[in-house]
Amino acid sequence: MFVSNHVHMMVEGNPTAIVGFIRDVKREISIRVGRLPHLKWSGTMWHGPYLATALPTHESQIKCLRYVLSNGVKEGLVDRPEQWPGIHSAKQLLSGKKLKGEWFWATPYGKKVNAQRRTKKAKSIRQRDYYITYEIEHGTIPAWQHLDADEVHQNIRQMVKEIVQEGREARRGRPPVGAKAIRKVPVETVSELPAPPWFEERKAMVCWPSSDREGTKAYLEEYWVFQWAFRAAANKLKQGLLDVVFPTGSFRPGLAAAT
Repeated sequence: MFVSNHVHMMVEGNPTAIVGFIRDVKREISIRVGRLPHLKWSGTMWHGPYLATALPTHESQIKCLRYVLSNGVKEGLVDRPEQWPGIHSAKQLLSGKKLKGEWFWATPYGKKVNAQRRTKKAKSIRQRDYYITYEIEHGTIPAWQHLDADEVHQNIRQMVKEIVQEGREARRGRPPVGAKAIRKVPVETVSELPAPPWFEERKAMVCWPSSDREGTKAYLEEYWVFQWAFRAAANKLKQGLLDVVFPTGSFRPGLAAAT
């Protein structure tokens, strides 16, 4: 789910690949939006580094999906999540359709334009010819992979129904802001992050179940074994042991070049 200054995503894959994916998404959005001629953009587009939390249990996965789907409704912006005017996974998860988007292939377009300038040929180059259409199909969270497609769809419909009802109760009869009013807000509008304790609550990893659950406890034990192994390897590297092996899934610290 994308809003003006942040995004919520549930992803699965190699840790290194996920980091690279987030880096590329944030970089490309920042560059391409920041270059729009009608914007007077200054400074960073994002509030800071992204916050990642593991979802080690089925309960945590379901809770996180519910949190993502509730965005836009829980803030009183729209009545239903699929009414959000931007990208929202609820639209595809409820309809069963794939998300379609276009990508401007800027590198070959730029090379073609530069080559034309060097040769001074008058042949026009259309940007439209350098757009590629991609389709994204949402996967099923591991907690529901034992269910068939109809059962998964029914779970999502029920989840959305509960989210909508909770949103209406929270508004106490007031209408939501609405998609039309949301679209009128200038894209360059910036708002400050709320003061604590909101941020402290976020740091508590809102999508985790209680820390005394067996699945969570097992993950935390594995996490701290990883931490200790990484710190031990880092200390050896500081001592000059360049052949030290870091635990799988970690990033080996870079070394400063001697001058």
